[in-house]
Parts: sequence; structure tokens; C-alpha cells
Amino acid sequence: MTQSSTVTPNPKKSDKTGKLSAIFLVIVIGGIVGSIIYGYVSGQKDIAKANVGDCAVYKAGEDKPYTIGSCDSDDAKYKVLGFANAAERQSCLDVAGTTRTVSSTSGTVCMTDKNADPQQGINTIKVGDCMNLTGNDAEKANCTGAEYKVLKRVDGTSKVNPASRCTDEPDTTMYYGWGIEQTGNSPYRITAVGYDRLFCLGPNQS
Repeated sequence: MTQSSTVTPNPKKSDKTGKLSAIFLVIVIGGIVGSIIYGYVSGQKDIAKANVGDCAVYKAGEDKPYTIGSCDSDDAKYKVLGFANAAERQSCLDVAGTTRTVSSTSGTVCMTDKNADPQQGINTIKVGDCMNLTGNDAEKANCTGAEYKVLKRVDGTSKVNPASRCTDEPDTTMYYGWGIEQTGNSPYRITAVGYDRLFCLGPNQS
């Protein structure tokens, strides 16, 4: 009598687990690489790495609200004029045209509006120079045809009764107070109770 036996083949093991592990590994590696690339790109835009002439984008509420941007972009509203030691926050006052500053890891960044002419900035105006006023804005001007001449400049003074600082200049007809802006997560003036520059002005006779 012939005996027969049936051999049952071993079921093929599923490779789903292996595939899922491979996919998970790819996702993890992709995330790490993506984070590295993002960090590198973000680092390249750090305002601390800016050069004079670079433009800056401002985004309120960000940990680092200023980043380097293309000067051709409408989002870039400001340009970098220079840097100052972080321990001397108002030294940007000596950089012609500066209207705002922000602290960075490389020091204080001195900036102005992208389309502004730094040579018309009033922060470096001295006695004998001239300026024009348009509404609440002032700009340095050539004394030929300018509206006002600076008779006196007072640095770092209170906003309380500022006209009293001009009484020793009898030709003074008005004063103009100005302060630089230091911005962080939201714009605010560092000179809320005082002026960085107070100018005693008289008619320009040139």
C-alpha cells in the first residue's frame, strides 16, 4: 500500500513591517535634513550677518523680527547703514541717516527706510547746517534755499518744556525734537521721555 503525504508550504512572511520601517526611516531622515537646510537658510538671513547696503524685512511678533531680504522685494522696507557696539546702543546716532536700530548678536544694527537718502538724515546735523520741515518730518538740506538754519543742538534732553533749551539763542523761532527708534518684537521708541536730538531753529538767510 502506497502512502502519500501532503506537504503544506510555509506561508510567505509579510514584508509590510519592513516596508513601514523603511518609510518611517525615510521620513525621519527627511525631517532631519529638512531641519538642517531650514536652519542654514534661516541663519543666512540673520540680520547679524548683514553687510552695509543690505536690505531688511521686518515681521512683527517674530523672535528675530528683522531678516536680510532682497532689496528688490517690496517686503524689504529698510536698509542697513552700519553696526555699533551693543553696549553703546545710541552710537548709531553717529551713523548718518539712522532712524531705527535693533540689537543683534554682532551688535546694534543701524538702519533707515530703504528708499531714504542717508545724507538727508538729521541725526548728524550740527550747528550751522540747514534743514527743511514737511509736516512732522525733517531732512537735512543744502543751505541754499533751505527753510531753517540750526542755531543750537542739544543731545539727549527731556521732552518737558524743550523750548527752554533754546532761550539762549534769541533768533530761535521754533524747535524740532527727534529720537531714534529701537525695535524688537514690536516697534517702540527708546526716547519716550526724551529727545536724542533737539534743534533750535531760526530762519535761514542764505
